[in-house]
Amino acid sequence: MEIVTLANFFQILLIIITVALVASKNNTVIAILFSVSSLFIAILFFLNKAPDVALAEIAVGSAIMPLILIMTISKQREYVVITHVKDDFFDSLTGEGRKVLENFADHYNLKLQIYDRDIDNIKGIFREKNVDLIIDRSDDKKTFYLRGKKSSLLINKLENMAKNVDNIEIIKEEEVETND
Repeated sequence: MEIVTLANFFQILLIIITVALVASKNNTVIAILFSVSSLFIAILFFLNKAPDVALAEIAVGSAIMPLILIMTISKQREYVVITHVKDDFFDSLTGEGRKVLENFADHYNLKLQIYDRDIDNIKGIFREKNVDLIIDRSDDKKTFYLRGKKSSLLINKLENMAKNVDNIEIIKEEEVETND
């Protein structure tokens, strides 16, 4: 009877942690909650007389996967921008558009990487999928278009930060599937 009560307790804790995992917005907290939920799953396997499966769950779910998640999170600290615009608005250190991007990057602890993209310059062309933002200008040269992936949470945050700048328009685009 004790084992059943203990198993029920861990199942309830697992449900609570799973709800917290889904509701969490912080990637580090998600990695920690994932590890804790995996530990509780391993305990449940052990209580159900499957110690080999419990050991495998601890090894993979509580040790290896959180390590991979944290390594992946730590590599997402760059914000790559390609600009097709030759203008002081984004190019100079005092340009209003550059200040918006720098404030955005500073706010989210990102390293801002801005690359020029000329027809004669192929720098960054091979990282097209890793580009977070592309800067273009309208035909009348009055509006700057900042194009980003619709699936990116950061593009929504940038849109909020740039809404008070008159000549910036954020365009959210669907990702196109390629046959690489």
